[in-house]
Amino acid sequence: LGLSPLQAARWALLQPEDERRWADAAVFAFIRVARRMLDATKDALAEVDTGPLVADWVHLACREAETAGAPEERQAQPEQWHIYADNCWRRDDFDCVRERPFFHWRTYSAALFLHAANDSEAEGGDFFYASDWRGSHVVRVAPQCGRMVAYHAGPANLHGVGLQTRGRSCLLGVYMTDDAARAAHRTELSDAEAILNRSAPELALQAESEGEEIRRYYE
Repeated sequence: LGLSPLQAARWALLQPEDERRWADAAVFAFIRVARRMLDATKDALAEVDTGPLVADWVHLACREAETAGAPEERQAQPEQWHIYADNCWRRDDFDCVRERPFFHWRTYSAALFLHAANDSEAEGGDFFYASDWRGSHVVRVAPQCGRMVAYHAGPANLHGVGLQTRGRSCLLGVYMTDDAARAAHRTELSDAEAILNRSAPELALQAESEGEEIRRYYE
């Protein structure tokens, strides 16, 4: 599920006083970059008749190498197992149904790489676009720290992420919608900022329990 801006802001509140400044700065950077991703996607891809885009979900997520099975067995798994669209589910080889249980209200997605292809501590986990559900033809996007991919969330942009075979890779994902009523993270970025600015104490009530959960996940 990853780490949301609101969770990150609550985590920052729990840091010792002598570490609070860098923790706040890190979360402010998280918020700032997510906003830039949202704006860049709007400018580059949003259609004229699309309503105002808002964040449906924002998270920082990491993938670690799978440990089950021998390395050669993991690498042999077909990539088409991991091909999907962000707002519809596969019914057959030609149909993608835009309804539950998928997030059918999403319109655009963006992912920012936080690692590079030449990272000596990580291997695998490459992002790719696929021409069809079978992965007959794929176009890989080499990860580079600071490089972003953005695309329409529908079946025109089937995509996937290859298996992580060594180490850990991280990215910042922003899923967008023009249906503000359904957007789970419509106010996520501003709420996180309010917590960091100590102007919304009611939003920080869950800080202790969520912060402890976050610590256990990333330790």
